[in-house]
Amino acid sequence: MATKQTNGKESAKEETMALPAGFRRRSSVTDAPWVAQEKGNVCRGHLLNRYPMNGMEPARYYYQIELTAPCKVRVGRGDDAEIQQAEAGEVVNLNENHKTSCLRDVEIPEVIAGAAYDVIVQFGDKMKIGGGKTMWKIDVSTKQLKAPTSQVRPLVDVGASASGEGEEAPF
Repeated sequence: MATKQTNGKESAKEETMALPAGFRRRSSVTDAPWVAQEKGNVCRGHLLNRYPMNGMEPARYYYQIELTAPCKVRVGRGDDAEIQQAEAGEVVNLNENHKTSCLRDVEIPEVIAGAAYDVIVQFGDKMKIGGGKTMWKIDVSTKQLKAPTSQVRPLVDVGASASGEGEEAPF
């Protein structure tokens, strides 16, 4: 077990097994740094997929993006996290929230079906939303690079419900 000194505090850092070329970690904590939410930061790259965060109730999700341009990222957890520069080619995590969740509706089902998308996520000012709370202004844009190569099929039966009306697919 290695230790790391940050902000005058020493914390344990879990060691991970070295992976063969071409493998990518999939756990939300060990696989990649997180896009830093700070004014002016831009995350640009290829949308890879959407993943559940392990052990979160209610369920929460994140996206993985392979960068095509440098981006500021958070490396580490909590108070021990440091802001660093990730370079093109690196994979980063992006939290799903009310602004980024638009990616799950069209882009993710199409990515699963073989489509390719470039995304740009831009962070603006932090806005006051009342009750002493704030939220980041986040602008999400996408560009389809490749159309789906197979038909998107829902994960559940979307036939008639007990009321006789059809149900929406879960994505």
